[in-house]
Order: sequence, then C-alpha cells, then structure tokens
Amino acid sequence: MELTKGLVSELQKFFNSVVKEVKLKTKLGTFLSDYQDLGALNPQRTILSFDVVQKKQLKNIIENTYSKQLFSTDLSQSSYLDVAKISNQEKLAGVKPSDNYVLFKLLADQAISSKPHKVLPSNIGMRILIDDIDLLSVKNVVVIENLTAFDHIHLANLPQQLMSALFVYRGHEEHNSKGCIRLLQKLPKTCQIIAFTDFDPAGLKIALTLPNVNACLLPEINQELNSTSHQEDFDKQHASMVFLQNQSSPNLQKFIRAIEVNRLSIKQEHMLVTKTPLFLQELN
Repeated sequence: MELTKGLVSELQKFFNSVVKEVKLKTKLGTFLSDYQDLGALNPQRTILSFDVVQKKQLKNIIENTYSKQLFSTDLSQSSYLDVAKISNQEKLAGVKPSDNYVLFKLLADQAISSKPHKVLPSNIGMRILIDDIDLLSVKNVVVIENLTAFDHIHLANLPQQLMSALFVYRGHEEHNSKGCIRLLQKLPKTCQIIAFTDFDPAGLKIALTLPNVNACLLPEINQELNSTSHQEDFDKQHASMVFLQNQSSPNLQKFIRAIEVNRLSIKQEHMLVTKTPLFLQELN
C-alpha cells in the first residue's frame, strides 16, 4: 500500500502510544497487514496485534524502509525540499510549492517593492515569496480568475486607478491557491482587494468567496460582448446560480439578475479582445 501523509501521521501516533492493536479495515490496518507475520491476527481476522517486542521490531523495519527521520518530522510544516533531505517521497510534505508563493505582475514600473528588488519590472509575470513583498506599498490588488486573462491583462480596458495595481493569479482551475488566499489575508485593511472573473454565476461566486474582497471588476455589457456569451456554460452553473440567489449583496443584485435572466456566461478573454470597458463595483 502506498505511503501517504495520513498514514505517516497514523504511524507516528501508533508508535508513540501504548496501543498494540489495529483494526484491519482501517487504512493503518491495511498498511500494516503487509507486516502481519510480525504480529498476530485474532480468530475473526479483524484485528492485528503486536506485543512490545514485535511493535519495536515493526517500527525499526518501517523506519529502515522509509527513513527514520520521516516518522519524527512534522510533515505539515515541511516543504518538498525539507522532505527530500530525508526521504525519496518528497510529496509527503505538507507545504505545497504554491502555499507561500503567488504569481503576479504589474503594468507599470512603480514603488511596490520586495526584499530582493527595490522596484519591480512591468508586464512580466513573476512568482514571488509572499513574505518578500512589501505589503504596505500595495494599495490595490486585482485577483484574476483565468491564467490567459492574467497573462494578457495589459489588453484590458481598466479604470485608470488600477493601472498601478498588483495583479495576482487566483490559482489553477477550480481552486484558489493557498498562496493567493494567504496573500489576501495578510494585506493591510487599507488595501483594496478586487476580483476580476468571468461574468457568469461561477465567476461572481468566486468574487464573493475570495477572502477580504471588497470590489469586483465588471464589464460594460454591449451587443458585441453579449454575442460572445456561452449559454451552455451558464446552464452548467446551476449550483453557483443558487449560491448567488442566496447572497445578501445589494450592490450586485442587478448584475446577478441580468446574468440569470439573460443566461449569461461571458469569459474574461472576450472582455479583453473586445476592449470592453471594465468598471469597479463595490460589494458592500
């Protein structure tokens, strides 16, 4: 059975306790069944037990197989590099590569700084350690749903006040990256946090569920942009539409209603290529 973070944690608890029995139907029991010749099965073959000597022998064999340090390390606080120093299974680490980093860009050279650089270059996507960013120098952050929109945000018809914003990629596919969430949680209250998403139920749900977001970027709907709407995508977003209907966001109600009535699913990419003006809408 493959070793996982959960199993390492269970093995740590087992070896550090006086417990000598394991139910075979549990994940730990399934894993230890490969070592049942060291212990004893009950008549019903549902419980595997080890005496003190057998348990110590079992611990030594498992540590010799997977690394002794692996079972004495707090994996929840360890990075891939930390675990790679003690094991060939670096993905057991609790700290993922994206947990403490964000992918961001600026549209103008400006005084947003980091520890390695006094002034960061413009229109270049950079991956940076969150703790290296001078957060007090950040006045506006725009979180972008899709990677293509992030890569080409310079094409967006943005409000002038956002030309000096810090643009951050939300994360891959359906999930906000932990790094993005951590950044939003660390930003000072004086910073305006803005969501730029698709104009559809799923997009507005993202805007309303990202931490500390107080505004979103919405498109000025016109005939050209409206013609790009994906009604089939709207029909797949029923759960997100129900979520929006249950939200008390008075400033968004007319936009939520427009999306519902017209079955709109307008993608960020079409907002960019049509040069549709974008405007700031506060959430509260």
